[in-house]
Amino acid sequence: MHSSLFSSRDNIWVGASKPLGLDVEDNFIFYQTSGSTADSKWIAYKKNKFLKAAESANQFLNMTAKDTWLDVLPSHHVASLSVGARAYSAGFQIISSKEKWNPEVFIKKIKKATVSSLVPTQVYDLVEKNLKAPQHIRFVLVGGGAISSSLYKKARDLGWPILPTYGLSEAGSQVATASLESLASYAYPALNFLSHVRPSINNEGFLKIKSDFLFEGYYCPLKKSIKKREHDFLTSDKAIIESNQLISVRRDSSSKKILGVLVDKEQIKSELLKNYPQWAQKIELAFVKDGRTENRLIVISESSVFSEVSARIEAYNLNAEGPNRVSKIYQLSEIPRSALGKPQIPKIIEALGLI
Repeated sequence: MHSSLFSSRDNIWVGASKPLGLDVEDNFIFYQTSGSTADSKWIAYKKNKFLKAAESANQFLNMTAKDTWLDVLPSHHVASLSVGARAYSAGFQIISSKEKWNPEVFIKKIKKATVSSLVPTQVYDLVEKNLKAPQHIRFVLVGGGAISSSLYKKARDLGWPILPTYGLSEAGSQVATASLESLASYAYPALNFLSHVRPSINNEGFLKIKSDFLFEGYYCPLKKSIKKREHDFLTSDKAIIESNQLISVRRDSSSKKILGVLVDKEQIKSELLKNYPQWAQKIELAFVKDGRTENRLIVISESSVFSEVSARIEAYNLNAEGPNRVSKIYQLSEIPRSALGKPQIPKIIEALGLI
């Protein structure tokens, strides 16, 4: 159970044995960043700061010893680690369920819990199977990727008290989350920053974070040392902030230049999904390098919807401007995803022989 990690002063390596030759003081926790890109890094975090970030999350979510958290996320992921830290701080119980994701099993187990956290893919599965939430559940955090407004509404219609959240491995998981008060409305909520987070936007539109409880830096395997971070942490996410609320955020890798024009694949995916929300987990868009146009845009579709998606893309391309057109559609029996449901784009590109 992750909560026990925080009672020890030893350095803890989550998901790996301790690398030899690391010359740092004790009381660090090391874990890898998450994401759909291939540049995963080792995070070096002081335990006392990780716990302070957890305490801020507990305060935001009104967590007490009376709560029970159903943890179904991978043990090595920061979201699961943060649950352990919050339990250590607030004294609540954790039900750990680490077997392969099964929405029916989740329904059975959450009957003994008050709160949980999921990723959008898991919410999609609950909605697809029309599984209703037990009435006693206080909230379910949904992070690890943006949940669409249509999926949010469907989940709320089934009684799921969804709180969309934005997190960073470098900030101990939670950074901004919809408030508990947002559950009084069915409108898609803005996200409120936790009390220890001081956000800003730089000149290029990227989100910048100040906090006394951020990570220390990245562990460098070759040098067997920690590369210290700058005082502020500049994310790779472009965001809009209004009245200290996070209105929108998107990974910068969602945009690439084609024929000198900046193309946003997430915006195009949203256009393709208009009137077809059931394809949300069935298709993915990706950029591949092109000697002539610098990049080109492709679509990967699962076989079950390939014919319909092909027709939709053909219609879309008729009205799209040149750089925004889909150059080709590829078919896979199933899109490979991480344990958190994120598409494994580098693996897909490699499997298709497009590197």
